[in-house]
Amino acid sequence: MSKHDLTDSIIMTGPTLHDWVWSLVSMFIVLALLSLAIYYSIKLKPFQQVADSSDQTNPRQGLRQLTLGLPKLIDVPVQAWLTNLTGVPYTGQKPLLKVVPIYYLFVGLILAVGGGIASISIISYNPLLCPLLPLTELLTLGGAWQLSTVVNHYAGGHSKVVNNQKVDRILAQLLSIFCLTTPTEIFSEYHSLGHHDFKKLSTLEDPDMLTMVKWKFLPGMPKEYYWSLLRQLIISPKWHLSVLQGRLRSNILDNEVSILRRLGAILFCFTLLVSVTVTDSWLGFIIGWLLPLTVGFQIAFLLELVTKHLWGLAQKPDMPEKLYYESKSFGRYLGKQPPFGENFTSWLVWVLGMIGDCILRIVVIPADLVVHDYHHARPMSSKWAMAIWQRQEEIERGCPGRAEIYQGIWGFWQAVDKVFETLSTATPTSEFQMDNGYLATTGRD
Repeated sequence: MSKHDLTDSIIMTGPTLHDWVWSLVSMFIVLALLSLAIYYSIKLKPFQQVADSSDQTNPRQGLRQLTLGLPKLIDVPVQAWLTNLTGVPYTGQKPLLKVVPIYYLFVGLILAVGGGIASISIISYNPLLCPLLPLTELLTLGGAWQLSTVVNHYAGGHSKVVNNQKVDRILAQLLSIFCLTTPTEIFSEYHSLGHHDFKKLSTLEDPDMLTMVKWKFLPGMPKEYYWSLLRQLIISPKWHLSVLQGRLRSNILDNEVSILRRLGAILFCFTLLVSVTVTDSWLGFIIGWLLPLTVGFQIAFLLELVTKHLWGLAQKPDMPEKLYYESKSFGRYLGKQPPFGENFTSWLVWVLGMIGDCILRIVVIPADLVVHDYHHARPMSSKWAMAIWQRQEEIERGCPGRAEIYQGIWGFWQAVDKVFETLSTATPTSEFQMDNGYLATTGRD
């Protein structure tokens, strides 16, 4: 048999049933490990009582100790990565790289498109690589979510990606079509006039707060109610379909959106469906693209929104307005205190918890969202891509111009708990108020 005939034979034979079984089993093993990582991200608190750690209040200083004494070739990049993960530089640290806003556009596109192509290729042409599917799907989701909630936000809401209002607006329209999210003309209006209003932030006049209320996160309920509701929404087909329906309606049927913008969304969807049909890659498209951009995207939206601010925070008597406004925003720090002096099991649990935090950093709070309080302090900053470092610089100078120093919560799930605790003490509202307030008068949901 010639070399050419042998190649043809291999191609025609393809993966056997045995190959498929082992691919699926190994894929579920990877999924189980990722699930375990998320579990320990939730269960493992940021602060652990460990030996040889002088600072029990700041896991970042413990993470700094991991590479102390190692060559700079290892120490510097590892610590730069840990700073990006946690959102907190260690004392005296300098940035390894200075990035500009367009960086997040390119990274988002590479992750979203590259991850999608990789997933579709694995399913359509090389199922033996199925164990990599959870990872490529996470990359797709992370890239798309970064394009939507970071790049699109700064382009459409603040014109701070290329610092040209016309170009930024076109970019925002294209990205909102790509991710099928709120069209720019609607987003820019309610974001600037509602969410960034000094007095409306995190009140029932804030469109983001109204979204929380619409999803039944009603102020004044017990904290356990919110945790239960969060778990229910994440796995609720009805909720996912409702959010997806709203996304499609705002892009295709909303009369407040220009005809040109709606035609662009229709053309994008049509082109996508035709391409999938012509290439006969429906299975790969559904698993590798549609699933991350619908279910995954909406879970990321929910988790990010829930922790974005202290929703419904009550103003204390004699509390200055500026301090009240600043108190509604906070940093969402990730990372765990390393278990120095502990056994192998403790380190294994720590590694899994850190992997879980890495997943959250990629798919829920990417880019500058880890220090979202800096954005509300400096909403028109052109240096938002370096927000972690700009914020730290202000902290080291005593935060001039602020009523208080920047605050943060260590641990994503601890941040969720703090938000729910605050919301539970807020003035109760009713669904009647919600139905007859902003949503009813604007006709949007």
